[in-house]
Amino acid sequence: MESTPPSTFLSLPAEILINVLDKLDLKSVISSTQTCHKIKQIFEDSSRLQYAAELELAGMKDNPYCAMPIAERLDRLRRREDAWRELQPDFLATLPVPRAPSSIYDVTPNVYLLGVAVAPDIPLTRGIQSMRLPSEMGDTTTPFLELQMTKPIVDFGTSIEEHDLLAVVTMASAPDTESMFALEVALIRHSTGMMHDEAQKPLLLLGGVNDIPSISIEVSGENLAVIVVNHRELDTPTLFHLFNWRTGTRKGAVRQMHNAGLAFLREDILFNPDTDANTFNLYHIPFSTPGVDDKDLEMQRILFPENHRIVTLQCRCDPSPTSGDAYPRYSSHKRPFSNDPAHAVMIVEMRVRDLASGRELPDAFVMFVHRRKLLELLPEGWERNLKASQTREEASMDVEGEDAEAGQEGAPQPPPSLSPSSEVDDADAASVPGAYPTSSMDADAPTESDDTAPSTSAPGPSIPGAYPTPDLDEHDSSSEAFSSVYITSTAGQRFVSISKSARVEASKLRVIDFNGYHVRKAAQALGKGIWKGSRIVGVEVPRVVEEEADDDEEGAEGTDEDEDEAREEQDRGLMGCKGAFKQDPLESRLPYLEMKTKTKHNYNAVLVDEQRILGIRNISGEEWNVVREVEIIHLRLTMHVHGRLGRPYAE
Repeated sequence: MESTPPSTFLSLPAEILINVLDKLDLKSVISSTQTCHKIKQIFEDSSRLQYAAELELAGMKDNPYCAMPIAERLDRLRRREDAWRELQPDFLATLPVPRAPSSIYDVTPNVYLLGVAVAPDIPLTRGIQSMRLPSEMGDTTTPFLELQMTKPIVDFGTSIEEHDLLAVVTMASAPDTESMFALEVALIRHSTGMMHDEAQKPLLLLGGVNDIPSISIEVSGENLAVIVVNHRELDTPTLFHLFNWRTGTRKGAVRQMHNAGLAFLREDILFNPDTDANTFNLYHIPFSTPGVDDKDLEMQRILFPENHRIVTLQCRCDPSPTSGDAYPRYSSHKRPFSNDPAHAVMIVEMRVRDLASGRELPDAFVMFVHRRKLLELLPEGWERNLKASQTREEASMDVEGEDAEAGQEGAPQPPPSLSPSSEVDDADAASVPGAYPTSSMDADAPTESDDTAPSTSAPGPSIPGAYPTPDLDEHDSSSEAFSSVYITSTAGQRFVSISKSARVEASKLRVIDFNGYHVRKAAQALGKGIWKGSRIVGVEVPRVVEEEADDDEEGAEGTDEDEDEAREEQDRGLMGCKGAFKQDPLESRLPYLEMKTKTKHNYNAVLVDEQRILGIRNISGEEWNVVREVEIIHLRLTMHVHGRLGRPYAE
């Protein structure tokens, strides 16, 4: 009797093998395809596995509410990545500003919001105009919403995709005699302009002020964080307020802060720099559960020479994290994916003053760092030390249960095939605070840490994305080149900027990509010689070193040695910082890929969301923050569709 050969793993049906591979982390999947022809073939035949892998490499999340077939999602993802890599839009569209604008604004995926001024010559804000951004060239129905308030608006925060929420800070005459004005936060449902029905107390009192303050406001999950800065009264402390916006209850007492910079790293972890102590602080925010210790956690310290001080600091990290890392349920069901908050890069812009001379250093210092790299700086085991009787998962489940009881729109969670099972680190590290991004790559090729995405140069599955050689434009690594009129210049892992003089002399748009996988692919495509000569990946030689090298070339001895030293400084990512930091030069360890558009534009400033660049043109003769119109540069996701709103992009 002929014996039956023993069954093996590879003899299992392809559907089961796909399910198994889908449970693995990306490195394991790629390694498997590089060692087994059958697994390699299964991967290349499976849209599901390729989509999960390419989502993770792109730093994107799948939309579980979207009914689009996986094959079409994969195609759109590839076209999106191609469009950003090549900076090839499919259409331009001009978005007029319907109402007289004020200076407050925000941009979220698919929505641009701008304050409505009392009158063109009166900057006081009386409302908010919300304009949905077109996604196709034929999209002529761009909904416009206007929110009118009975009290002057100081500023507002948004959580449109997660909660359909606008948190509007208003100011009115104070009922008591201690302060001139009372500050409130009105919780508004964005889609209706009415008080938010999930908020038990739709008006939250912040306290009194005697002048128009500056406001920072952020929302993540149940948490609403507000910082109030009073500029006129120097002895008045900057105050931090934290609420559960659903219940209207405060979380802890009002506490003093020293800077308005504010960003959520996680739903329960808040980032705020302390400009008095020159530190970056992380604050743990308890869930609405008794017995949780909310003591702040200090981390990475910024070191300054004596008599130097941060004058201003602003930061942003888009998109914001959501409760339980769930996909935001109010996002468009037609959008198959969006930027993953866990992979987003934070921008921190600082200006420094020499207190002895009173002189402010001319250049801003700009730092970029991935959100999860900041989280990795938390003390090991800190969560185990919390006095919580309820785990984070249990608290998240309670919140989800409340949502269900409220009869809100829901959708099943994404199947395993659409959710990459683990996270792949980019080839990055937390950059030294105060520095613009530079490269830590060696002279041969970019380095990668042990936990970065695996190389695709070895035989393995075909992952699209071969990078054509970019135009070898002159690279500008000065901190001024990285500063922006608006802090809303990042989305996901990309930063967009334009010359501040572009309104007078048209300039190319500049896109910086901090995705570690994209950097590696570009460096491989460029090759050693082209890569070092192009300055596309990394930074140029510091100006001082270049000048010294030029002098040596005129006849001094040691030319080769000096050039080697200059090249070494470039490869190490060193830069001078004009005495603002104790370490001078600084060494940055965040590689990036730089691209420029072939066409030039005359914008006052640029903003960005996950699929568009927004060029801002201001009213002639007015301040830079008085917007006249917005030009949308839409990056290709769909095939060309002829229509009235958009016009094809011509090089």
